[in-house]
Amino acid sequence: MPPIQTTFATTTAKLVASAAKLLRLGAGTSLPGKIARKLDPHILQNLGKQIKHRTIAVTGTNGKTTTCGLLAQFFRESGNRVVHNHLGANMVPGITAALVSQTGLNGHLSADTGILEVDEASLTGVAQEVSIQHIAVTNLFRDQLDRYGELDTTAKLIADGIAHSQVDEGGSLYLNADDPMVTAIAN
Repeated sequence: MPPIQTTFATTTAKLVASAAKLLRLGAGTSLPGKIARKLDPHILQNLGKQIKHRTIAVTGTNGKTTTCGLLAQFFRESGNRVVHNHLGANMVPGITAALVSQTGLNGHLSADTGILEVDEASLTGVAQEVSIQHIAVTNLFRDQLDRYGELDTTAKLIADGIAHSQVDEGGSLYLNADDPMVTAIAN
C-alpha cells in the first residue's frame, strides 16, 4: 500500500489533470506532476517502486516516442501491464504525471513494465528516483543546442544519467552504433 502522502498527491494530481482538460487548459501532461511532487516529493520514487519487473528508459534527440511506443506495444502484447508516458511529456514532472494518471485513486500503480521516454537532460533526475534497469540511447543531433549547448554537453548529461541508473547491476545499455557520439558514451 502506498504511503498516505502519495495517495493524497495522486488523487489531487488526478483532479488537477481532469480540471485542466475540462477547462481546456492543455492536456494536463506536466502540471499534475508538478503539483503531485509539491505534495509528495517522493511520489516518483514511490510509484517507480510499484513497477514489478523492469523499467526501460529511452533517451536521445530523435526517435524516443516511436521507440517507446513500439516497446510498449511489444510488452503489452506479451501480456505485461505497461506504464508509459505516451503523451511525450518527458521531463520529471511529465513522467510523474504520466505515472500518476495510470494509478488508482488509492495511489496503487499496477504495472509490470515501465517504458519511459526521457529528455536527455532529465535522465539523471529520473534515474535518481526510479530504478531504471535498461536504457536505450537513440542518437544525438544539434537540434537542441539552445537548451544544452554542444553535443558533448548532451552526451555528458546522458552518461551521468546512465551512471545513476541500475544498468550496471544486471541491466542493459542499448546504444545506437551508427552514431559516434552515442557509442562514445560507452567509454
